Amino acid sequence: MQRLESTLISVMQNAQKLGYEGRRKRLRPVVEETHDLAGIAQLAAGRHWNDFTADQRKRYVAAFSELSVATYADRFDGYAGETFKLQGERKLESGDVLVQSVLAERGGGATRFDYVLRQSEGRWAIVNIIADGVSDLAIKRSEYSGIVRTHGADELIARIRSKTAETGKGKSP
Repeated sequence: MQRLESTLISVMQNAQKLGYEGRRKRLRPVVEETHDLAGIAQLAAGRHWNDFTADQRKRYVAAFSELSVATYADRFDGYAGETFKLQGERKLESGDVLVQSVLAERGGGATRFDYVLRQSEGRWAIVNIIADGVSDLAIKRSEYSGIVRTHGADELIARIRSKTAETGKGKSP
């Protein structure tokens, strides 16, 4: 978590200089290292994952990964003295680990981040982020399930790509 959070702070501190695309480039390797993007994508697809063809799975994971990086670059776009503070960690019954952290604002506000980590391919990686009690994975699973059920996997991939293209628009170049 330390590498992700320190990179996020650095990106925030240099947000204007980096611009949106620079933030994406700086964040990509860190997000890929600290997250199990393929695993999260599979979990977000839920039971529909088994219905995807091998090609759809590949394109979906790639689109999902791009959106994940773009979302970080879009949301962490300025700095006002924020700091991350580790609150603790504990092992869950599933064998996963929950790491609790807070993004503290200079003025006293805070956003709580609970990271669910799972061991994958010999390393611990994020499989869910719960921000102020709201599970990003649960939101995506609900949204994606409806799209796949109604329109199919190719439409889900197209919508994720479209959302990625829209992310960061209006931000500094």
